[in-house]
Amino acid sequence: MYVYLPNILLMFIWGFLLLLVKPNDKKKHAYCLIVCLQWTLISGLRHISVGDDTMGYGVAFERVKNMSWSEVFNRIWIYIFGADIKDPGYTLLQKIFQIFSKDYQIFLLFIAFFFTFAMAIWIYNNSDMPCLSFVIYSTMFFSFFAVTGHRQTIATAIVVFIGYKFIKERKPIPFFLLCFLAFFIHKSIAVYAPFYFIANKKITPKYIGVVSLVCAVFLLGGRRTYNFFVQLLAYDDYDVLVRTPLGYVLFISIVSVVAFIMYPKIKKNRLEDYEILYNALILTLLFTLLTIREQTFMRIQQYYALYLMIIVPEIMKFFDKKTRVLVYALTSAVLILRMISSHAVYKFFWM
Repeated sequence: MYVYLPNILLMFIWGFLLLLVKPNDKKKHAYCLIVCLQWTLISGLRHISVGDDTMGYGVAFERVKNMSWSEVFNRIWIYIFGADIKDPGYTLLQKIFQIFSKDYQIFLLFIAFFFTFAMAIWIYNNSDMPCLSFVIYSTMFFSFFAVTGHRQTIATAIVVFIGYKFIKERKPIPFFLLCFLAFFIHKSIAVYAPFYFIANKKITPKYIGVVSLVCAVFLLGGRRTYNFFVQLLAYDDYDVLVRTPLGYVLFISIVSVVAFIMYPKIKKNRLEDYEILYNALILTLLFTLLTIREQTFMRIQQYYALYLMIIVPEIMKFFDKKTRVLVYALTSAVLILRMISSHAVYKFFWM
């Protein structure tokens, strides 16, 4: 925690200097770059004991060193034909990386930079309050994407941050090509790919009603109604590893309610992609509620919840100046307190 809190404080300092004092596009660009490098270093320089899966991924990285290229490609080939192999594209990625470096710590830096840089560009292009966007990332998503996941972290950067442009421009071929590549790295991407067809769907009472009905059926019906997702993700033991905090569910529920109250204003102001943001928010709320019953849905929820980094700042814009400062401070304080309560442990690799 002694690393995370000072870095969040630095984010606010950079935000004051670059985003509030005579702001311009160059300063916004500089802010996103500085914060990107800041969190890349924290993620990439972590000790192997930081994060539930970091050590396990390290063992796998060493194992790949002894694999032949033919074995790596054969794993992909038999995977295509139904072999029970976990994400062989990630093995290929490691093998390619090991041409340049066989140091696992450098690989951690590579993953951190790839994800955080893609996210920083996404925030720069789509958020009017990048500081708040990074606060949301730092307190809600850093612990998963930056210190725990490897495969889903890479896949998410490809389809969410890079693929967003193609969803917005309605270019299915490049989007689904990205999904195809990411599928071999983490197959949970299969449940995000259909978002292309949902993203620009008009928000109507009938649509909201259907989504609510589906959620109710899944919640009341139990695993037999959503077992398809569990089998597809093949993480049947995920529910014993984590529990969705009630505060997390409450926060997303409150954001959703406020967002729909603000819907007419956001629809009028953000003509280009407001439907994408609202559809992502609806799915975030749906899958978040479902995690109460089945933690497997957290894997799906993560893809859509990242849109909170764009949605929350968009909502914030429509409060009057005095109220905005208060809501901004309150939101940041709640998120930081949530992070503190998680008792996250960190140390650098040289400690």
